[in-house]
Amino acid sequence: MKLKIALSTFILCTSFALGQENDIDAENSIIPIENKIKRISLGVKFGIPSIASGAGEIILPIFKNHIAPYIDYSKIELALDDIDSNFSFLEYGVNFYTSEKGYGFFVGIGKSVLDSELMFKNLDFGLNGAKGSATIPFDLETTNFRVGVKTGGTFYLKFDLGYGIGNIPDSIDFTATSNGISKSFSEEIPPLPGVGVNGILLGSFGLGFSF
Repeated sequence: MKLKIALSTFILCTSFALGQENDIDAENSIIPIENKIKRISLGVKFGIPSIASGAGEIILPIFKNHIAPYIDYSKIELALDDIDSNFSFLEYGVNFYTSEKGYGFFVGIGKSVLDSELMFKNLDFGLNGAKGSATIPFDLETTNFRVGVKTGGTFYLKFDLGYGIGNIPDSIDFTATSNGISKSFSEEIPPLPGVGVNGILLGSFGLGFSF
């Protein structure tokens, strides 16, 4: 549901930006095409915690092109010792560019949701050496702050660093059942990229196209 809401908002902003851009082009048809703002950016990002994600951004034609809503999404599977995990990472928010050209230095604020499933294997049920496994949902939500820089032109590069603030436990408690035997467990959270006890370290390198 959160993904659908974020995507719907992003699409609405895209439609608004394109409509406003057409109005501006009609009023300023004498402006050379090379000086027009490239408002839509689509590309990929590599970093933490998303590892690899798709990225989209819109430079809104209001407030002198300083405001740019963005959305990033990734879905990754990881295998770590006796724990398998798959998680999706969704981040959405707004970047504020210091330049009126829609690129250069920016600061960003956003919200991220990390939805994951952790499969704990080889759990010891303590009766005749009984072993089992359990799949447990584990979700994190953080408020993120970033600083970065983006190049201009049709092909862009983008770098950013930041930190996500949230309540992140260091273990998860659950009850599992195997062969009719139920037992309570407390297992440590696997070392997901960038995730610590106080928040999430953010950092990425991105590239793509603007138009």
